[in-house]
Amino acid sequence: MDLMRVSREYLELKEKSKKNSRGAGRKPRFTEEEKNIIRAQRKEGKTIKELATLNNCSFGVIHKILHE
Repeated sequence: MDLMRVSREYLELKEKSKKNSRGAGRKPRFTEEEKNIIRAQRKEGKTIKELATLNNCSFGVIHKILHE
């Protein structure tokens, strides 16, 4: 009986952790910590182009992070 309850809770938590029911979608390129570092570097005066070069990504990705 207890095993069934634990099993059901596990499955519910597993489903909640997915973005959608199939687990589809692209995984994030940067973690929240990395995004915060990029924002801090921008406040220090680095240009978006410099940040894109440093992080090996496009101008658009940096722009999106800065405007989230």
